[in-house]
Amino acid sequence: MAKTADELVLQCFREVSQSLEADIYVISGGLYYPLDDEALGKIGAIPTRKKSALLILTTFGGDPDVAYRIARGFQRAYSKGDFIVLIPWLCKSAGTLLSIGATRLIMTDDAQLGPLDVQVDKPDAIGEKMSGQTPCQSLAFLQEHAFDLFEYCFFELLKRSKRQVTFITATRIATELTTGLLSPV
Repeated sequence: MAKTADELVLQCFREVSQSLEADIYVISGGLYYPLDDEALGKIGAIPTRKKSALLILTTFGGDPDVAYRIARGFQRAYSKGDFIVLIPWLCKSAGTLLSIGATRLIMTDDAQLGPLDVQVDKPDAIGEKMSGQTPCQSLAFLQEHAFDLFEYCFFELLKRSKRQVTFITATRIATELTTGLLSPV
């Protein structure tokens, strides 16, 4: 009788577990509280712990504190062996932080580690998060483009007036134009 897909996966897990002398864990989804408590509970509940741990991880990210606690839990529980993280696909943000805690990292050809961008509470939204980099990136973008706009206005004023407009007047007008155009942003 042919084995089902579930039976084949379990057989594969058993073989990998024996080969690596590792307990196998899977995290697929967001890294948010209470996942850290649940993971630490599962790690501590294994009565006959093997030498190493293999964590199969795929996530879009989450809370960096949760990721840190999970990584430290694996490091403590498997301190005499390896804490191996296998990334089959996407591992973003807090997932990248968690994977940094591994002693070995295995990635498939399709795997991606994401940026370490802390998620912060979104203003005026309950329970929604946004990248902590977003405000900084926005400010950097505005700063760069504000300077480009100022420079463009300044040199265009000088060029079109055939240098009849003074340096001070061109500076004042370029500043007012740049400020006026970007202040709504």
